[in-house]
Amino acid sequence: MRDTATNHDRARKFLAWNPDTCREYIFRWYPWTGEIKPPERIHRVMFLIYVQLAVVALAARPPGHVHPSALPLDAKVHDNGDVSVLMNGEPYFESEGLFFRHNGALYLPRGSPIPSKASQPGQRKQLILERIQRDLKGFDAMGTYTETVIDWSLDTTRVSTGVKVYQGGWIVFSQRFPFGLNLTSTGDENQIISSFPSFRLPENNSVDSRGFVGYKGNMMGYHYRLGPWTSAADKDKGLPDGLDGTGPLIVFEPGAPQPPTVVISPKSAFMATNQVVDNSSHLLGSRSPSSYLRYGIMGRVRELPLNFQAEIILCPDLGINRAMYNWGNLLLRTYDKDRAPPKLDLSLTHMGFATDNGAWYYYQTEEGLSYQDTLMAVKEYSERVGVKYRYLQIDSWWYYQDKESWGAHGVLNWTARPDVFPNGLDFVFNATSWPYVAHNRFWSNKTDYAIQNGGQFRFCMDDKKATPIDPGFWMYLFAYAKKWGVHVYEQDWLFAQFEENHCTLDSVTTAREWLVQMGEAATAHGINIQYCMSWPRHALQSVEIQSVTQARASDDYHPGNDQWRIGVTSIFAHAIGLAPLKDTFWSNSTLRGRYGDDREIAPRLQAAVATLSTGNVSPSDKINWTNVDIVQRCVDSNGKILAPDTPAKILDQAILSGALDPGSKLGEVWASCSEISGFCFPQILNADSPPTTLSFEDVLDTFNYMYRHPGHHSIDDVNTRYHTFLAVDTAAVSLGEPPMKTLQYVSKESPLKLSATNKTDFQLWALSPVLPNEWSFLGEIADKWVPASSRRFSNLVADASGISVTASGGPGETIEVWAVFVGLHEGSDYAEDRQDFASTNGKNIAHCSCTMSNSGTVRISLPIKSIQYRMVKAGAIGVFMVILGSMAFWRPYMRLTNGLKNGGKVFSREKVSFVGGRARKGVGTPWTMARYSTPTCLRNPRDLRNPRNLWNLRHPRSLRHVSVQATGTICCDGSGAQSRKVIFMGTPEFAAPALKALIDSNHEVVAVYSQPPRPAGRGKKLKKSAVQLIAEENGIPVYTPVSLRKKTAQEEFISIEADVVSVAAYGLLLPKPILDAKPFGCINIHPSLLPRWRGAAPLQHTLISGDKETGVCIMQLDEGMDTGNILSTQHYTIPPGTTAGELHDELSVIGAKMLVEAIDCLHALRPGIKQAEEGATHAGKINREDGLLDFKKPADELVNLIHGLSPVPGAYFETRGMAVKVFKAEAEDVPEGLESGIVADNNFLIACGDGTRGLRPLLVQKSGKKPMTLKDFLNGNRFEVGDSI
Repeated sequence: MRDTATNHDRARKFLAWNPDTCREYIFRWYPWTGEIKPPERIHRVMFLIYVQLAVVALAARPPGHVHPSALPLDAKVHDNGDVSVLMNGEPYFESEGLFFRHNGALYLPRGSPIPSKASQPGQRKQLILERIQRDLKGFDAMGTYTETVIDWSLDTTRVSTGVKVYQGGWIVFSQRFPFGLNLTSTGDENQIISSFPSFRLPENNSVDSRGFVGYKGNMMGYHYRLGPWTSAADKDKGLPDGLDGTGPLIVFEPGAPQPPTVVISPKSAFMATNQVVDNSSHLLGSRSPSSYLRYGIMGRVRELPLNFQAEIILCPDLGINRAMYNWGNLLLRTYDKDRAPPKLDLSLTHMGFATDNGAWYYYQTEEGLSYQDTLMAVKEYSERVGVKYRYLQIDSWWYYQDKESWGAHGVLNWTARPDVFPNGLDFVFNATSWPYVAHNRFWSNKTDYAIQNGGQFRFCMDDKKATPIDPGFWMYLFAYAKKWGVHVYEQDWLFAQFEENHCTLDSVTTAREWLVQMGEAATAHGINIQYCMSWPRHALQSVEIQSVTQARASDDYHPGNDQWRIGVTSIFAHAIGLAPLKDTFWSNSTLRGRYGDDREIAPRLQAAVATLSTGNVSPSDKINWTNVDIVQRCVDSNGKILAPDTPAKILDQAILSGALDPGSKLGEVWASCSEISGFCFPQILNADSPPTTLSFEDVLDTFNYMYRHPGHHSIDDVNTRYHTFLAVDTAAVSLGEPPMKTLQYVSKESPLKLSATNKTDFQLWALSPVLPNEWSFLGEIADKWVPASSRRFSNLVADASGISVTASGGPGETIEVWAVFVGLHEGSDYAEDRQDFASTNGKNIAHCSCTMSNSGTVRISLPIKSIQYRMVKAGAIGVFMVILGSMAFWRPYMRLTNGLKNGGKVFSREKVSFVGGRARKGVGTPWTMARYSTPTCLRNPRDLRNPRNLWNLRHPRSLRHVSVQATGTICCDGSGAQSRKVIFMGTPEFAAPALKALIDSNHEVVAVYSQPPRPAGRGKKLKKSAVQLIAEENGIPVYTPVSLRKKTAQEEFISIEADVVSVAAYGLLLPKPILDAKPFGCINIHPSLLPRWRGAAPLQHTLISGDKETGVCIMQLDEGMDTGNILSTQHYTIPPGTTAGELHDELSVIGAKMLVEAIDCLHALRPGIKQAEEGATHAGKINREDGLLDFKKPADELVNLIHGLSPVPGAYFETRGMAVKVFKAEAEDVPEGLESGIVADNNFLIACGDGTRGLRPLLVQKSGKKPMTLKDFLNGNRFEVGDSI
């Protein structure tokens, strides 16, 4: 839990610490107990309890990224229950005509619009307004609000409607059913049984400048509609509705660059809520029907349970992308779902191979090979050509399906057919090391798992399909899937499972329970979920399900089709925290024969879009036909996708044009962004679009809405920190165009010019900001679709000496990076600047090739040799002032800008050269500034070395151009490293390899610190540490202080001459005087991937928690517990069955090598990368008591505990009066369910947990004995089946 003071501060923010606020909030939970009790009758204890509960809830909630709307809404509730939604005080929506169905009748208020009997059959009855409660204060996850509650009477029962107006500017409409409703169905699932709100739609001939986008159909609403608001009621072109058309509705007005926008969607009951366009309602006395946009519970629901509630949210803001992003944040915050980077989802971070529809191997193998052998051949081919696939997507061809009935072949049994995988799925998984993205579809009503068919689990049966309604089913299925390597469960055909089963349509809760149970079981087994063929309602439901990380946002791939157009659906997916997926693709444009004569005509665009999506990158070419160059532009040599931080989404301007400009085509102009060290690097995709321009404000608006929350830039900061971008078309570069030939300056005076494009001739503009020192880092513009990806680059430093950045990738990978020194200023002639830029013959362009170290990192530095400033407007007085300012004897506190001001002549060809601090004047002579080491302020041209002063140089109009020449590149991979003096601090065996590696390196170990000798063995003789013994063998002085807090010990340490201190499992805390004693401080080997497992026992906790991957970090020590900056990292995949002792040995060797490499490159690696606090975990000290095995826990959990504590201190169980340590074990299925702690077979399998899995010890030790195998243990200790341990 977060700090208590912080929790109370957050509670005060919502409650305003006002007891009356809380009292009013409590009242609304008892609306049908009679009259409202006066506030003084609520006991103060209730108030305090309520506050504490709120504090706990807020503490558990992740910090929200919700910002107040820039365009707040308000609501006016009229005395008849109608509602006016106001924007800027003017009506924006009018809600009228609510109704509810109950006992087969339709209840409406008097004077309300009356729906036709075709849509709402049954008797009409009057809905009576009983009471309106106004100005009720409250708070929830979305903030503080004021609510109006309206109570309605339906003969024998009551309902209420509510309107919450939040302080942040959004509105929530609610329908509440405290006593439920009965006999509600209309018989039409696309209709509704309740209606509130009901927004009046405009007539076709009315004047209304607004437009809309509505999501509809499969793949997150891929078949969306957009158009003018006046066509909203049009059946064919208007708003989507019904089962497949209920999702976020975006309503906007014209405006650039930020159109006023309102997003409307369900906020709860996602699977049960319908959005319906009603064209049949008549007002009393009117002959012509009126049109309404109604929200309510879907029409086939038969009854509503007690206390059921459905809500609709309206979220306004300036900008379509901005409003959608904020809307999504509100939903995520409401349901406590993190918008976290997909660090733990391999399918989102690395490239895989697909066999999906459209793939070469979709229901087809290599000739003469089984599927199993085909996939093994794909593995062999990919390794041969250097394409690093990291997972395998297996589609519906591998499991048992019902082919006798319709149902598109529902699933009978989700196990591998032996004709497809003769050796089983686990064989391919183990042989390739590729985990699976495993496809599944809907369940047949003949499924083997159903009790009705002889199975074990409860299913709801329909004519052709079945829906699992047993939580145990998903736990069983995913436990099985985990065994053979499932990493992502792909749930396809979501719409069919929902639409074609009476259980999900007749019930208001079953569909939600189906998805939530699936998600909870996936979370329990560490499996992620991918949604496919999902309607918008399924995607909305995912905000409650943490394990859903991704969703298909495109149609199925077919060579040459246009399923890459995911710019609109990506807005939706990104808003609710999902990675939008473009389907698989072929990378070769000449491959034919799988689908007739069809071929992929735009493989570059397919690969680029897949990378920009932040979703799966999964080519599916035939063996020997992969275009390696196109594929490798997506990834590094390890197969890691070099994607942006945010998916590419269509720009607001493109949507405005497509919706409001009659006859115009929706241009595919999208934007994404990467952030490196606080600077944003946008990318603009321009594909199949007419020519256009993007203003500087348009470019800023592609990313600045994502920085309106704590920890990021404020809007004002975004608008002021960026003044110029350099844009390079990486798509043109991929065809061989020289990178600099495509360069554009983008600024307030110079927009980005986009050409007319198509699918094969598209543009992909990489925009790099001009940094405070006038450098622009372009990254890998010649080689990657995303040249400045934060997955590749970090710790970007731009100062007066040049630019430096840390790159990561595969060991031995060579990368080429580009950077430019620009030297622009506001108000200059950019066209002439570009000409001058080209005339410098590349002297201000720096690019270099560097090779990764064995740890997969390299620090790249581009230092400056010289800077040239050309004066454009400098009269004689200005020149004299500059010359005088450069003389050593003159030190006025002045700015260079003042020295260059003039009102006289123009010497555009006159240049002045500074050499050694003195100046000379001559036509054509460059003004060159020599480098000096310690400038303090801008007293003379030497002070341009201060980056703050360089930042100010862009303002004076008297300077026009700056160019530089790099002295060369420093690629620090350890070659030619300077020898350093090292103090080594370590104690146990883990530190021994590191000390040996340092002794064998070109560095000098001048002293070793280790803990004092300790009593050991039966004789309790003092035993020196492993590190001390090695040091003494090599004649290195050894120091063994009991503590370093004493002043004498610190003075002794400081007196030792050394450059750096290396620490590896020393065992004593280092006080600040020790940390700061040496020039490079103290660096530490830490055996985990920080910030995960900070603390005393990272190795043990890694295994106990069942982590599949760990690694080693070299970090700069600070005063915190393993919180210092990371200098280098190396990942390590943990083999199954690894013990802490074995992991200790592996990581100690890796850490030793990394330590030497880090000391080799200290000048380049420092200051390192700051650790993120997100995901930090603590590895507390392990005690002997922690090792007691509790057989009531799951067997797999106990196996992890055993391996994590092996060999020290060791896990154990007690039986027959003896303690038995277990050092190795395995988990197996128990043949028949038994109680925990019971021996299940003759080979000592012990039932655990719920009795379905058991633990089998493999290596054990009795007290006072040596470790022994299980066979030897059983020879002396007989256990029978059924014995209790």
